[in-house]
Amino acid sequence: MNRNINFDYTSHYESVLLTKDEIGKVKAAEFINFFSDLVLKYHDDIEKKNMDVKRK
Repeated sequence: MNRNINFDYTSHYESVLLTKDEIGKVKAAEFINFFSDLVLKYHDDIEKKNMDVKRK
C-alpha cells in the first residue's frame, strides 16, 4: 500500500489565516520545531563532529 501524500502548507495556511504576517510566523514556528527535532535526533553526531574539529 503506497500512498502519495502531498503537503501544501502554503495553500492551507492561506485558507485558514488572515494575513501574510501570520503565515510567516506559523511557518517560522514550524521550521524551528522541525529544526529542533533534527538537532535532538542527531545531537550525538553533532557533538562527535565538534570534538573532532577541536582536536585538529
